[in-house]
Amino acid sequence: MDFLSTVDELKRHQLNTSGKLRFSVGLYAEYKAWLISKNESIARNVLLIMLFFWSIFWLADFFRLYGQQFEYRNMPMIDIVVSVRSLVLLYLVGLFAWLQRAAVTYKVGYLWVAYFVLATATAILSNIYHEQGEYQSAWLPIVIVVPLFTLPIGMTFASAIRLGLSVLIIIGASHYIMLKDLPDHSPNMFLASLVLCMISGAAGSYYLDKVFKAAFVALKLLELKTFTDPMTDLGNRRYFNSFGNKLVEDAIRTNKSFSLVIIDLDHFKKVNDREGHEFGDLVLIRFSELLTESSRRPFDLPIRLGGEEFAILLKDTKGEDAMVVANNLLSKCKETRYPEAKSTTFSQSFSAGITEYVQGDNLQDMYKRADKLLYEAKSNGRSLVLLG
Repeated sequence: MDFLSTVDELKRHQLNTSGKLRFSVGLYAEYKAWLISKNESIARNVLLIMLFFWSIFWLADFFRLYGQQFEYRNMPMIDIVVSVRSLVLLYLVGLFAWLQRAAVTYKVGYLWVAYFVLATATAILSNIYHEQGEYQSAWLPIVIVVPLFTLPIGMTFASAIRLGLSVLIIIGASHYIMLKDLPDHSPNMFLASLVLCMISGAAGSYYLDKVFKAAFVALKLLELKTFTDPMTDLGNRRYFNSFGNKLVEDAIRTNKSFSLVIIDLDHFKKVNDREGHEFGDLVLIRFSELLTESSRRPFDLPIRLGGEEFAILLKDTKGEDAMVVANNLLSKCKETRYPEAKSTTFSQSFSAGITEYVQGDNLQDMYKRADKLLYEAKSNGRSLVLLG
């Protein structure tokens, strides 16, 4: 997604009073990454809580098997219950320990899988107890576990819903398979209660996701202000350095090229002296609009470097193609009329230098080459575009 489109979309969302924030694909990907980063420490704590409760259940089963309550030793499948409980405990301990390593980047999928394993194992083991009639509060662990996956910790609303539905299907299937022959209707009543809990949890997740999205929009706009030229709304030199270095990294990785155009408006100091600074600002704004119109592809980035100096970063573009873009822009620039000018014949032109990325370049190397060509164009009469 290009810089200006991102700014426009964020501003639309900020002014949206309906509360429905539907992000584009690119912005949604950024939102998910932001959500994960902001909830990473919380997610680790939730995983620790899951580990704590599971350890309590494991200890309870262990003492039922090896403690003084001998009647549980004869319970069918008790050894399977303890074995499964132990395996899940080892999985949670291993996952938590692994995520503590500094080199590991947290991903929401880790917590998603942990939720799923925990809830599934809890449902199956609780049903075993209930089926045998040995553990009257067999569904209590499920009641404790279920609220965990109604919280979108590092998850979007859609992810939380998918997780909740998956676990509901597993719990429902295990209830139907293992408890369908029981004479009472308590399993059905329990599942109905569980569905109601999920609906309530989904509503909470939905509104929490809305709050997260609104916060993301506000923070993203604040962040982009540091990359935006306040007069023209183009990216500034800071954004030029950031985005330009990413293009260099991408060119090294993919072996594809890109081009840099450096532009300087001709005789702009005289424009300010003769027509006034207010008119000079108008020229800068009009030229910025032309620059934006000429940068139509998502990764064509128009920049105001400062004063009357501008730049365009053109991804996947050869120098000859960048030359065409720059010459078309020059023609439009000279054709633009300014009824606000004191002189009826006033028109604005520019000089430009263009260079294409070559292996081994960094952004500064490209800037120096393009800047040198720019001053050659100025020395050769201005209103000229040079490629080198």
